This record gives sequence, C-alpha cells and structure tokens, in this order.
Amino acid sequence: MGRREEKKAEKRARIERAGLSLFTELGFDRTSIEQVIAQADIARGTFYLYYPDKLHLFESIQRRWIYPLTTVLTDVRSSIENAQSSQECIEIYQQMGQRLAHIGLTNAAELLLGIRELRAQSAGGDWLRLQEKDIQGLTIDLTILAKTQGLIHVETPQLASIIIVGAIEKVFYEFVTQGLDGDPISLATEATQLLSRVLGLGLK
Repeated sequence: MGRREEKKAEKRARIERAGLSLFTELGFDRTSIEQVIAQADIARGTFYLYYPDKLHLFESIQRRWIYPLTTVLTDVRSSIENAQSSQECIEIYQQMGQRLAHIGLTNAAELLLGIRELRAQSAGGDWLRLQEKDIQGLTIDLTILAKTQGLIHVETPQLASIIIVGAIEKVFYEFVTQGLDGDPISLATEATQLLSRVLGLGLK
C-alpha cells in the first residue's frame, strides 16, 4: 500500500471511529454529519469523499460483523451439503459456534450498536432489519438442507431457525453488555449443545 492509500485508509478509519463513538453515545437518528466531522477533525468535503450520507457510514460500520456472519453461514451451508452423518453436523455447528464467538469478540461495539438500533426503530435499524431478514433466510436455508439430508430432526425448520437466530442475538447482547459471564469459547460450546437439542441431534 502506497503512502496515498495509507492516508486514505487512515482518514476512513478516523471517520468510522468518530461515527461508531457518536452512534453509540447518541444513537443513529440523533447523530449528525456535522458532529462526525467535528470529532474526526476533517473538512466537510472530506466526509463526502468517503460516504454519500450518514446511513452509508453506519452501514460500513455494521458490515464489520454482518459480512463475517454471512460468510460463516454460507460456509456452514456448504459444509452441511457435504456432511454424511449427524456427528459431522454436530462438528459443523461446534465450529460455527466458535466462529460466531470470535465475531462477537472482535466486533463487540459494532454489534451492540446494531442490536440497540434494531430495538430503537431508527433509520439505521430499518436498514439492519433488511440484513437481519437475509441472515434469517440463510439460516432457514441451511436448516432445511440439513433436514432434507436427514442430518437433523425438526418438524418446522423455519421455526427452529427463528429460535436459533433470536437466541444468538440474545447471547451476543448479554455477553457484550457483561450480562453473561464466562469464557466465550466455552459459552459457544454450551450454546452448541443447546442448539443440538433444538435440532434433534441429541448432543450430550
């Protein structure tokens, strides 16, 4: 990376740090571009070189956890497609739990912001709901696939998927707000054990 690219990356990071801080403190709707500009210590025109509006800044921050999460779900679907037994399926879900725990640890502030904006019914939350719908769709798809291949035993994959996604969101929220104590990997393992029962895998 050349010096020019380094400077551009540094400015983008500065803007996103300011955005994350202000969105977290004030919420998406109450944060203004002027406040972001002031905290990032940049000219107004500089902001628009990187983002056309406030929502695009918010989206960029939220994609730090959304992209890794959708990648995990896509990988899980591919692994389930090639799985030959319920034991393999258990191992796939265990690996998924550990990867999700890593995402939560790496992007705790961004994830907490996203959960809060979803609950606040903000303009940023409206965008997040579309992403949540896509994530739910991926989860339903891989759950239906696992059932079709005889790897799990559930009556209604859609219902199981809704329960799973809701539980993951709740666990993330409680962990990053320190409402849930414990080592994240151990918690992910325990969560996988509970998940296996929902899916009829019978993991002890």
